[in-house]
Amino acid sequence: MKNNLREEKEVVFDGCLNVLSLPSGWKAITPKKNNATSEIIVLFIPPKASYHIILKYNKTKHCELFFSDHITGEQDIIYSQNAFFSHVINHTIALVDVLNKKSYASNVIKFLITMEGGGDILSESKRAP
Repeated sequence: MKNNLREEKEVVFDGCLNVLSLPSGWKAITPKKNNATSEIIVLFIPPKASYHIILKYNKTKHCELFFSDHITGEQDIIYSQNAFFSHVINHTIALVDVLNKKSYASNVIKFLITMEGGGDILSESKRAP
C-alpha cells in the first residue's frame, strides 16, 4: 500500500508477517537469515543519504537497530530490546527521516529511549488505541 508520505512494507519475522510503515522513498531490503547465528537482517535505506538503518533480530527474540554510516563505516546502536515491536521501528525510522542527520537523530532517539520514563514512550502497552 502506498500514499504520498508513507509506504507499507511487509516483513516476515519468526514466520509472522509484520507491516512496517516507511517514509516515502525508503527501501527495505528483503530480510536475509544468517544460518550460523539465526539472525534476520533487514536494511532500511533512505533516499540520497550517506547512512542506512540495520535491523537485527535473532532466535532469542532480541531486536537491535543500528545506524550504519556509509562514509566512515561506523555502526551506532540506537535500540536494543528482547522483543520486536513494529511500531518502535516505524517511529524510529520516521524520526530519522525527519531529522535526516545521522548523529543528531541518533542522539535524539537515545535520549527519548533512555531518559527517565523514556521506555514508556516506546512501550507497546502504553500506546494509545
